[in-house]
Amino acid sequence: MRSNRLSTTGAGLVVLVVCVASTHCSDDPVDTKPKDAGADVRFRPDGSTCGDAGAPVQAKSNAQCTTELGETAVFVAAKGACAKIKAADCALVEGTVDSDRTLLIGATLPTTGDDAASGVLIINSARLAIRELNNATKTTGGITSPDKCAAGRPLALVVCDSEDDTATGHDRKRGATHLVSDLGITAVVGGYTSGGTVEITTNVTLPAKALTISPTSTAPTLTDLPGATVDGVRLVWRTTPSDALQSLVLALQLQELEKQIRLTNGNVDIKLGVVSKLDPYGQGLRNALKAAGQLNGKPVSDPANAANFVDLTYNEGSATDLAAAATTLGTARPDVVLLAGTTETITGIVVPYESVVANKKPTYLTPDGPRTPELLTAIKANASLRTRVRGVVPGVPTSLADSFFNDRYKVAFPGASGISYGMAEAYDAIYLLAYAAATKDGLLTGADFAKGLAKTAGVTPRIDVGPVGLAQGLQLMNEGRGINFNGASGSLDFDVSKGEAPGDYTIYCVKLDGAGEPFFFDATGQTYSAEQKKLVGTFNCN
Repeated sequence: MRSNRLSTTGAGLVVLVVCVASTHCSDDPVDTKPKDAGADVRFRPDGSTCGDAGAPVQAKSNAQCTTELGETAVFVAAKGACAKIKAADCALVEGTVDSDRTLLIGATLPTTGDDAASGVLIINSARLAIRELNNATKTTGGITSPDKCAAGRPLALVVCDSEDDTATGHDRKRGATHLVSDLGITAVVGGYTSGGTVEITTNVTLPAKALTISPTSTAPTLTDLPGATVDGVRLVWRTTPSDALQSLVLALQLQELEKQIRLTNGNVDIKLGVVSKLDPYGQGLRNALKAAGQLNGKPVSDPANAANFVDLTYNEGSATDLAAAATTLGTARPDVVLLAGTTETITGIVVPYESVVANKKPTYLTPDGPRTPELLTAIKANASLRTRVRGVVPGVPTSLADSFFNDRYKVAFPGASGISYGMAEAYDAIYLLAYAAATKDGLLTGADFAKGLAKTAGVTPRIDVGPVGLAQGLQLMNEGRGINFNGASGSLDFDVSKGEAPGDYTIYCVKLDGAGEPFFFDATGQTYSAEQKKLVGTFNCN
């Protein structure tokens, strides 16, 4: 509620005094009773006025640090020293550090290697969120906090490569260490693969008591990751659901594919090939499917299926393992191949296998990992492959996802043909961290971010991701009331003890657009409902 009062000073100067319900005012410089209309005197939560001494001032400005070190740098209050923003593994920064109030957020996502094409889409989604948040909060100087005296905090994102390759010198742990140790960052978006996330959290972020929130790591092992809770607070989070559920959805799709294949093969038993990466993601999917899946009317791992189940594994980055898997598939000739890996399953297995198999080509069943630009590239080069791809991806098509991609992402970063997995999840992660930061002023610890994230689930009102509801959402978080965050990836009702939320799944295929370009088609009419615990709708890719 706003009230305007006119008062005059001894010199006859007319002063317009504006009091806002959330700002404490007084007309007496001695009597500073809260909400007494008059001269604009604002109060901190501890009762001190904005004019009181005690507001922290850092020893050096970011500008001084930049001059001192000869390149863009910041003053790291936790260390009492200057530090360069960029490093060998961390070459990309979104936002500026001109303001000494800038809040740094880290990211460890792929900028090189096999997953770079997917990584750039995910990174750009996070960058878009940073741009939107900074633009929408210009009038307050950035993300507001409970301290009405404090200026807002603009955001900057420091992106480090999540690839790990001794041959090229890439080191994901080194990049993550730069974020949390050199720069004192306490909230990191990432990692990318589940194995990479386990590595950086176990070795780098958890010992530093920093929080991570991954947009793409789905392995069930992350749910019960040892050490993920520090001092009673969960510090490993994700905006994507666990593969414990995705494996169930894949098992249901396998049953549907078996029914279709039996209609054309004389109703004989079908053969399944599973190719899985030897990391938490690949093995989590493989083991869950073997435990829950049905093949030819019996459990996948039943001895009766021994001749019809081909179980192949490979080490990440091993060209020899991938070539051997492709060769074995060529001999076994399965009807369905489940790809429990990421980009390398397309480039190292599907492409070479398809080039040598002339007939009885399989249907490929994919989780989220292989849904990459490389799969679309493979389909452009092999037209028959398009109709033999069916996949499962977390989340369902929503109006928020459509708005995020078509109204904003494509404008900021032209060229993408459609939403890829991880894009909406990364966009949501940045907004969630901004809302979490709004619950506290001063230095934010990983535990502060976690406690803030806990206030984004399970209460009202619902706040949709994006700039439109931002001001209301920030005010509610400033006041400690919390919000019900609704993301582009879906409603994220976090279990704060696990740092994750249940989610629905989309069953997708690949179609051609008007120009004949392949794209991932999510509106197939079939989804998996976590609430109903079953497939809903009928699959149609026509």
